[in-house]
Amino acid sequence: MRRFGRLLALGFAGSMLSALSLAVPAAASDGQAATITADGVIVAPDGVEIGRITTHKRGDGTKAPAELGNPSEWGVVAMKMDDSSGTVRPMSEACVNASGGKWCYGWYGVSNGKHCYSNYYHYTKYHDSSVKIGKGSLKAAAKPNQTSQASLEAGLAYTCYTYYGVA
Repeated sequence: MRRFGRLLALGFAGSMLSALSLAVPAAASDGQAATITADGVIVAPDGVEIGRITTHKRGDGTKAPAELGNPSEWGVVAMKMDDSSGTVRPMSEACVNASGGKWCYGWYGVSNGKHCYSNYYHYTKYHDSSVKIGKGSLKAAAKPNQTSQASLEAGLAYTCYTYYGVA
C-alpha cells in the first residue's frame, strides 16, 4: 500500500509539473518556452533536453546531496547547456511549488559565462537553497517566512546544479 501511495503521489506531482512551463527564449526576440514533462524532464522548444527536476523525502531511498546536509525534503535540478553548436540559449529559469514552499531556480548568461541561482521560500519551516557550478558551491539558509538565496557564476561550459532543502 505504501508503494501505491508513493506512486500515486509521484504521478500527481508529475502531472502538476507537466502543467507548468518556464521561459527559455531561443533568441532575444523569440518568445518560445520550454516545458517540463510528467517525468520531470525540462525540454527546450527545439526538443533538446536541458535539465531534469527531481524531488525527494527523507526515507525514500535517495541520499540527499552533500550540499544540503540532512533535509527532510529536497529538490534537485541539473541544467545543461551545449555550446558546441555555436548557439547558446540566453537563459533557463523556472519557479515551481515544492514541499510546501516556492522554489525559483535557473541560470542566465552574463559577460563572463553563466549565473546559476536557487531561491526558496517557505512560510512555516526552516529551509535552504544551494547551487553548484564548476568547482564552486554555495548554500544559503533562511528562517520561516524568509527567502533563502544562493548564486554563483562560472563559464558557459559548466552545468548549473540547483537545490532546495526543508529542515
